[in-house]
Amino acid sequence: MVLKRRKNRSILIYPSLMAILWKEEYSTGLTVIDKQHKRFVEILNRLSHSLLKPDNKQTIRKILKGLSEYAEQHFAFEERYFDDFHYEHTEEHKRGHATFKKQIKLLESRFNEGQELFEYDLLEFMNDWLVVHIMEEDKKYTACFKKNGIK
Repeated sequence: MVLKRRKNRSILIYPSLMAILWKEEYSTGLTVIDKQHKRFVEILNRLSHSLLKPDNKQTIRKILKGLSEYAEQHFAFEERYFDDFHYEHTEEHKRGHATFKKQIKLLESRFNEGQELFEYDLLEFMNDWLVVHIMEEDKKYTACFKKNGIK
């Protein structure tokens, strides 16, 4: 268990809760997309684990950069198909991607400026991504992608 201070609040973080275990309910039903989402989970779990280790700044910096780069690749992949398939919620989904990329860049810049990343911030970020983005937003395009031959 780790005790962290965040904005005049103390919170208890249990390291065992930091890892995301992929569950079938996270699946979009599209193998190629699920594989990419699982890669995100792996990166976030590596970041989470690294935050618990002292004197690990270089590793954390590298993982954050990798997360940012992977997000760019993944979102570009999805957005190409949104445009190709004339997905009806393209603009809304792209705005969600832009917000998500900003969150990643914010975590990255805060860390690079010497601010400590708190496990709470990462948990919040992971929850937003898994619950809101994958389980709600990404599942909306599943039928469109399947109709157009993506499996």
